[in-house]
Amino acid sequence: MIEQFGIAAASLPALTFEQDLDVLVAAEVGGIGIDESMLGTGPDAGRLAQFYESGLRATSAAPTLHSIFPVAGPSSAVSDADLAERLGRMCSSVRRLAAFDPVAIKVQTGPLCGRSLAEFRALVVHGLRMLARTATKLHPRPFQIGLEPVAPEWAAYGWPVTSLSGAAELIDEAGEPNVRLVLDTWHQADVATEEIARLTNRVVLVEIAERGRGAPYPAGSASAERRAMRADGGDCAALVRSLFEAGYRGWYELEAPVGASPDSAESALAAARRVFRDFHRTLVAPDGLRA
Repeated sequence: MIEQFGIAAASLPALTFEQDLDVLVAAEVGGIGIDESMLGTGPDAGRLAQFYESGLRATSAAPTLHSIFPVAGPSSAVSDADLAERLGRMCSSVRRLAAFDPVAIKVQTGPLCGRSLAEFRALVVHGLRMLARTATKLHPRPFQIGLEPVAPEWAAYGWPVTSLSGAAELIDEAGEPNVRLVLDTWHQADVATEEIARLTNRVVLVEIAERGRGAPYPAGSASAERRAMRADGGDCAALVRSLFEAGYRGWYELEAPVGASPDSAESALAAARRVFRDFHRTLVAPDGLRA
C-alpha cells in the first residue's frame, strides 16, 4: 500500500464528511483532504473524534475563504478593510483546521482585484505572514501553510501567481519558515523539469489530477468534469516521476471526481488507489514502495 496517498473531500461532493471517512477507510486510502465548507458550523468535537478514530491523516485543509484576494475577478475592487476582514476570517479557519493536524493548510493568492501588481504582492506577503504566524502559535511543531499557484492560463483572468517560481518568490519575501508550496499537477501540468528539480524540496504536498475535456476553466466556473485520473496515470505520471527523482517523498492527494454515492465512491476510491499505486510503483519506485 502507498501510505502517503489521500483523496480530497472535494472529490466526493455528494457525501458528508462522516461518509467520506467511512468510504476512505473501506477503500484503504491513507488520507483525506478536508474542505472547511463541508464541516458546517458548530463545534467539531464529534467530527474530530470520528476523524481520529478513523486513523486517516489529514492531507490538505482548505479554508472556506481559500484565497487572500477574493475570486471575483481582476477588476473587482476590494478595500483594505475588506481584505483585513477576509484575512481575519482565514486566520480563524487556520485555528479551526489546526485541530485536524493537516499536512498543510492550502491557500491561493487570488486575482489582482483592481490593485497594482506591487500593491497585490505586498498585501499577499502580509497575508502569508499573518496566516503563518497564526499557525505557528497553535501547533507544537512547525505547522505548514501551503501556497498553491494556479494554471498559467489563469493569468488572462488576472491571477499573477501562476508558477512554482512565482509562488516561491512570494514565500521568500514573506520570510516565514512554515510557508511552503503546494503543487497541483492539474494547474502545473506543463511545469519544466528544471523548475521541479530546483523547487521540489520546498513542496509540502502534491495534488494529482490530469486535465480532462477542454481548456483550463476560468476561476469560479464548473471544473469537476475537467479533472480526471486515467488508469495509466495520465498526463501527471511523468510529473510525478520527475518529483520522485528530484527527491519528493511527501503526501499525494487526488483531486478528481471519484463517486456520487457511498457505494459507488468506495469502489471508485479503491480503483483510484490501485491506479496511483501501480503507476507510482512502475514509474518512480520499481524497486522501492510495494502494495
